[in-house]
Amino acid sequence: TFIILMGSIDLSIDGVVTLAGIASVLTANATRDMGFPGVIIPVLAGMGTGLLVGLINGILQARLRLPSFLVTLGMSTICSGVGLITTNGTALRALNNGYKQIATTTVWLFPVLWLIAAAFFIVGFLLSRRTLFGRYSYAIGGGERVAELCGIPIVKYKILIFVFAGILSGLAGALTSSRLGAATNI
Repeated sequence: TFIILMGSIDLSIDGVVTLAGIASVLTANATRDMGFPGVIIPVLAGMGTGLLVGLINGILQARLRLPSFLVTLGMSTICSGVGLITTNGTALRALNNGYKQIATTTVWLFPVLWLIAAAFFIVGFLLSRRTLFGRYSYAIGGGERVAELCGIPIVKYKILIFVFAGILSGLAGALTSSRLGAATNI
């Protein structure tokens, strides 16, 4: 949403979800005997993967002024290619039962995935309405030159917005692979 608010587009989400899911499953398998940290570390690995891809997208788009359409389409292909090379075209099974239970657990009759989605919806809504981050997103999308003349550090906020989108895409990849119990390059 924030990327669209600032007048850009992110076509790399599918590649980030794929690569983050693969990174999460590989990390989950490596940490399966660690107990609770073995559940959290794979999710953080997925989010870290998304952060890295979002940072690259943001730098290429904001600093080098390349069109976001081309940058993110290319990044989607790169992420899918790295995922394909990593998995050799096969599905990676998650061997960590705690990690697989993230997506199937319920709290007060609500699935954890639903609660996570609701929490991030609320956070996104509050960010867009109550913070400079949201206001600057609207301002950049309304007119980049005008926003720059008003003193908004456009490059900084464009990069931050792409990083934020990458982190959320990485989280989606980690939770998707948890739900499926596997990661694959589709």
